[in-house]
Order: sequence, then structure tokens, then C-alpha cells
Amino acid sequence: MPKKITAKKVEVKKTRRKAKASEKQPSKAEQLKKADYSRLSALDQQMKSQREKYIALWSGVIFFMGLIFLVWVLNFQQIFQQINQSALSNESNGELKEILNDLSATFNEAKQGIDELNENISEAQVEGIVIDKLTAEKKAVIDERIKLDKFIADLNTNIKYSQFKEN
Repeated sequence: MPKKITAKKVEVKKTRRKAKASEKQPSKAEQLKKADYSRLSALDQQMKSQREKYIALWSGVIFFMGLIFLVWVLNFQQIFQQINQSALSNESNGELKEILNDLSATFNEAKQGIDELNENISEAQVEGIVIDKLTAEKKAVIDERIKLDKFIADLNTNIKYSQFKEN
């Protein structure tokens, strides 16, 4: 009898081992899921690193663009200061006055040209009114001639028609 108990114990131990083994070893579906998750996490990791690289790239570009802009603005200020100092100095004061005189002379010439244009425009408007009156009179004469020609044409047609009837 003791052998039967031992055989039962051995069978129980075997079933326990199988149960433990099945608990420890996941099924193929679970293994595939874990593999997919590991692949996805690797892809996520890769995407995150790519995103970080992209952000770092644009951060660098923006930084250097800002730096170049700052240097440009500072250089621009320096150039304006040099121009102002040279304009205030006595050496270039004569040149500046010459430039201003030329500029004012040019503006005076432009103003005179505009005044002449305004005068010509007003004269043209007066002449245009006279021309409009003359053309209106000529148009009335032409309209009267056209009416007369139509009347004569109708009269000739009536005469020819009456002669045709008589024949």
C-alpha cells in the first residue's frame, strides 16, 4: 500500500510541476505580445530620440540666428553713430549743407513743375468745355442732316414706288 501512496504523491508532484511550469512559461500568444511591446517600446524610444534631436537642431538654429541678428543690430548702431559724428564734425558740414541745398533746389523745381501742370490742366479743362460745346453743335447739325437724308430717301422711295405703280 505504501507504493500506491508514493505513486499518487509522484503524480501530484508531476502535476504541480506542470502547473508551475505552465505558470512560469507564458503561452506563445503572451510571448508574441511581450515581443511586440518590446518592439513598440524600442520604436517609441527611437521616436523620442529623433524628436529630441529635431528640437535640439531647431534650438541651435534659432540660437545662432538670434546671435547673428544681435551682432547685426549692434553693428548697425555703431554705423549710425559714426555717421552722426561725421555729420556733426566741421569737415563734412560743408558737404551736408551742399546736399541740403541741392535737395531744396530739387524740391523747388518739382513744385514749379507741379504748378505748371495744374495751370495746364485748368486750361485744358476750359478748352475741353469749349470743345464739348463745339462738338455738341456739330453733332446737332449732323443729326439734322441725317434726318434730312432719311426724309429724302423716304421721299425718293415713295416717288419710285408711285412710278412703279403707274407703270
